[in-house]
Amino acid sequence: MNTPSPYRSLPGLLTIVLLVLALASPASAQDLLTQAEKAYDAQQYRQAISLVDSLVTLDTLNINDDVPTGLRVEAEAHRALNDSEEALEALDEALNRDPFFAGAYELKARILTDQGDYVEAQAAAEEAARLEPQSQNVQVLFANIKFQTESYGAAIDTYSKVLSLNPTNVEALLNRGRAHLKLGRLERAYFDAVDAIEIVPDRPEAYRIKGEAEFRARQFQNAVKTYGTLIQTLEASGGTAQSIATAYSNRGQARFNLGNMDAAITDLNQAIQIDPDFAVAYRTRGMAYGRKEQRDPACRDFSRALELGLDDPFKSEVEEIANSYCAAP
Repeated sequence: MNTPSPYRSLPGLLTIVLLVLALASPASAQDLLTQAEKAYDAQQYRQAISLVDSLVTLDTLNINDDVPTGLRVEAEAHRALNDSEEALEALDEALNRDPFFAGAYELKARILTDQGDYVEAQAAAEEAARLEPQSQNVQVLFANIKFQTESYGAAIDTYSKVLSLNPTNVEALLNRGRAHLKLGRLERAYFDAVDAIEIVPDRPEAYRIKGEAEFRARQFQNAVKTYGTLIQTLEASGGTAQSIATAYSNRGQARFNLGNMDAAITDLNQAIQIDPDFAVAYRTRGMAYGRKEQRDPACRDFSRALELGLDDPFKSEVEEIANSYCAAP
């Protein structure tokens, strides 16, 4: 009688051992995932990446459902470290393991949008939207990509879809208002901004949209009030110096259009004090000085504006003035 070799059953034993380890690993895997999420929340991004790598190593049979989620955490950590390519690789691995992981498609779309790859971003966002059609965040992301590609009408349609599900979605309201501005639909932009202000009265972007809609509709007095509120909101919320300077400059332009040159100059002085390289503010202040027949300061401002660099139509306008008004004896 032949005695079976003990080595003949090793492959089967290895498979059993691996299965036992894999089945025994969920608790450990869950612990690693929890630790990685905590590390990410604590901005310990490299530790989060290391923990996810351990989680992937533990999943020898590619059967643990925690791994795709962990890989998304790793991608978020790489993104925080400005390593987009590593982030995309982690997401591709997550999608290879779980092709129906909407969260991975969503993050992939965001990263590709940051890179300016709107074609691939749109494809990823479309897949995320297909998998989670009721997700407002995914739908807003999809609409934002449409906005970036200047498909403003399509963006508005998607923002409107989100707002039909949730009329208080402020991001959708604000972004739809911005799209309406791009298409010259000033009244619709105005009302989107007003609705957003009623929901969240401390969001500067709502006042910026409202003020621009009023200004372009030549409702300059209303624009002055709105830009005043925008300035207060920006200062209270720690807005950037450039955003505050722009708000002062816009209010100064509105006051200029109302014929209030002294108030306009005061606002433009403030804009220039905040941002000494603000070419448009010099241009508008020069116009105000010109209206007051103060030729020397007007021409100095026109010269400074051209030196800093203006885009058309302002550039051509200021060059014409400088070549006539300022060049005259």
